[in-house]
Amino acid sequence: MGKHLWYVPPRPPHSFPRAPFHPHPAAMNARLPLLSAALLTALFAAPADAATETLFTENFDGNSSGLWSSNSGTPLFENTGWTHSTVYKALHAIRMGSTSSTGSATTPEIPLKTGWAGATVTVTFQSAAWYGTSSGLTLSKIEDGKTTPIDSWSVPQIADNQKASDGITDLSGFSADSNNKPYSVSFDVYGPFQLVFETTGSGNNRRAYLDSVSVIGEESVAPPTLSSSAVSSSSVTVSWSAQTVAASYAIRAWTLVPTNVVTEDFMGYPDIEPEGWSFNGTEANTTATAQTHPVAFKSSCSIMSPTYPSDISSLSFNLQHGSATSSSFAAFGSNDGGETWISLVEYSNAGTRISNGKKTISISNPGIRQIKFEYTKSLGNLYLGSFSVTGTGIGKQLSFLTDYGPTATSTTSTSVTLTPVAGEKNYVEVTAVGQTGKTASATIEIPVPAVATPKPAVISVK
Repeated sequence: MGKHLWYVPPRPPHSFPRAPFHPHPAAMNARLPLLSAALLTALFAAPADAATETLFTENFDGNSSGLWSSNSGTPLFENTGWTHSTVYKALHAIRMGSTSSTGSATTPEIPLKTGWAGATVTVTFQSAAWYGTSSGLTLSKIEDGKTTPIDSWSVPQIADNQKASDGITDLSGFSADSNNKPYSVSFDVYGPFQLVFETTGSGNNRRAYLDSVSVIGEESVAPPTLSSSAVSSSSVTVSWSAQTVAASYAIRAWTLVPTNVVTEDFMGYPDIEPEGWSFNGTEANTTATAQTHPVAFKSSCSIMSPTYPSDISSLSFNLQHGSATSSSFAAFGSNDGGETWISLVEYSNAGTRISNGKKTISISNPGIRQIKFEYTKSLGNLYLGSFSVTGTGIGKQLSFLTDYGPTATSTTSTSVTLTPVAGEKNYVEVTAVGQTGKTASATIEIPVPAVATPKPAVISVK
């Protein structure tokens, strides 16, 4: 079955802000494969060449003087719109960071080529650390107002402590190519974006040069922008804009059905926070148990569930200890929206570790509809995963309806006949499939009138 959801609509997308809803990956466990290998081969046996374009270059050549080994004044840029902090000019390059602070430089906004819905961009650049030191360097992107880490590197020192008089024009001019190598990384974007270069480290080891930034884009599919029309108790027409690089579109549908169990695995935390939950001081689990216990309690902290629409009769969750001794982990319940909390269970083993494994608690207190966990740390860390609550009609389950298969490339609308539950919400996902098999999906929520007539799920392509 799919992931159990509580009564508030599932969380919004985190990768594709344009879509009003994208189910959590764990909700799709029961989904059929997108396309079979044979079908992919048939569809994409002779793919068209994807269009590529140079989207941005910056060589910092305005910095025509200055030493490679000293602070040399305010940096100059070939492109307007750069912003920076603790950045200095170097000969045909810039230097980020100082002995007392890390440095960062953010590009102006980089647009995609007109007509592109999405692109795979490849960023290349040269970098080296201050002579005689090393530095960390990170690259992030800013898209739709969200900053996303892309990659990080440990940058070795420049090959020689050379000056402008030595005729060196950029990092490639230094003698040790292994130190001043070009760096490269690729990722997807779906609209205008910025790049953020930032040094990391401490003391002398947080100063790095940057040169020869290049951004090459290759047109790719993007999550379709969806709209719905002709909504009835049994069908809906879903439309989207055509993408020139899409070989086909695949359509699936889901509905919400009542369930007596709500589960949460916290997958993707903290980048993806489950709908309705609040986290106070918790962190990502970076140990080997991260996949099963994503939430880390590394200090005295707490998390709180949403308020469920009916009483909770039982609660379960999994714990994994680090070296937590003389610490306390407690669960509380509330029957008044979080104003007061009733103790349900506490694990506190002085001098020993809080035991690993699944914990199940029966709740006899009437009216409990919200859960809070608190960790009071003395020593060690604790990790949480696989939360669930049970109660009559406590939530909704996202239930897979049907896979409508691929459509023709030119299709930009599809009439879908659903099998809805009366008064519940339905969801239709459209996946753009690129010429090389790359995919990008978006999902639209379809409210269904109170009276629904179940019918077999069919599709007609207009």
